[in-house]
Amino acid sequence: MVDVNKQIRRAVKSGKVGFGSKDALSSAASARAKLIILAKNCRESDREDILHNAIQSEVPVYIFPAPVWISGRSARNPSRCPRWSSARRATRRS
Repeated sequence: MVDVNKQIRRAVKSGKVGFGSKDALSSAASARAKLIILAKNCRESDREDILHNAIQSEVPVYIFPAPVWISGRSARNPSRCPRWSSARRATRRS
């Protein structure tokens, strides 16, 4: 069995991860992400939009079986980020 927490940490360490619902939504819509991870307790409206775009773009979605604060701890990210769009370069906004 694959340790999901370890794989999330590895992806975050590589720097090819985007955080947040807006990033996940745009990555799903444009098929830039290789995988989208949603926390089990993310907002239903965000989940529906992201899932719809991911299905249309054929991007796989994984529902992380833990609440937001645990998934943020898995990523070793101090912020409470429930959604990741994996395998794409995160952009910093000034």
